[in-house]
Amino acid sequence: MTRLPDETTILQFKHRLEAYGIAAQILAVVNEILADKELRLEGVRHFC
Repeated sequence: MTRLPDETTILQFKHRLEAYGIAAQILAVVNEILADKELRLEGVRHFC
């Protein structure tokens, strides 16, 4: 059985992606891939 990271670990990772501007870059790449399928991801819902 694989252990999943806890909420704190995931949030720390998310905040680092945002702090270095990587989250926006990932979203741009995902949008490029989805555009080929005529789809688009516009944002992420925050649940915390």
